[in-house]
Amino acid sequence: MLDKNFWKKYFEVYDVLNRLIPYKMILDEMIRATGELKDRYVLDLGSGTGNLAVMLCDGGAKVTAVDYSSEGQEMHSKKQDCSNIILHDITQSLPFCDNSFDVVFSNNTLYTISQKKRRKVFKEIYRVVKKEGMVVVCNLNDLFDPKKIYFAHIKESVTRYGLWKTVVDLFELVIPTINMFYYNYLIKKENTQGSYAFFKKEEQANSLKEVGFSLLGKTKSCYAGQAFFDIGIK
Repeated sequence: MLDKNFWKKYFEVYDVLNRLIPYKMILDEMIRATGELKDRYVLDLGSGTGNLAVMLCDGGAKVTAVDYSSEGQEMHSKKQDCSNIILHDITQSLPFCDNSFDVVFSNNTLYTISQKKRRKVFKEIYRVVKKEGMVVVCNLNDLFDPKKIYFAHIKESVTRYGLWKTVVDLFELVIPTINMFYYNYLIKKENTQGSYAFFKKEEQANSLKEVGFSLLGKTKSCYAGQAFFDIGIK
């Protein structure tokens, strides 16, 4: 099992993802899926370094950001946003009343929780969402290959910005990218050993339905085909 020291090192380079187009596309799509967020109460479950939370605040949402990593939250707290940041292990009961949030977001977090504990997390999400509220969730799939995310970024970057700018940007990203590849290798190794559980096809959607959510549309593939994206309505 990856310990807090691993996550400290991981979060030190994590924000390199903010420069990758497939990652930015996930965050944009998650926010677009909910419509107007101004003055709505939202929960970012597994908020990490706060990238999604910052965007939600910029959209006028009233954000609560929960993560169990104090290192990630320390980085989040240095960013300018409105989030109420709470340190909490999300495999335990959430410290909120029933029907507290209009929307719950969770991006690439639940795959780090074993299948044995995951159903409780989904049940807690259902409990804290208001009636007719939403859950927007994205998680890595069992075919996860981080290289495909970087290749997708390069292809899209060349199309948008040209070859020269793409090459310059990649040169700047060499060291953090190598570190991310190594950390992603360790994460994937945890999956093969059973500590983590990357999502199989329809598994995420079925987990939402089992606790009471109705799905809004079909599961989408995102993050250069390396993750599943689902929306549930209570």
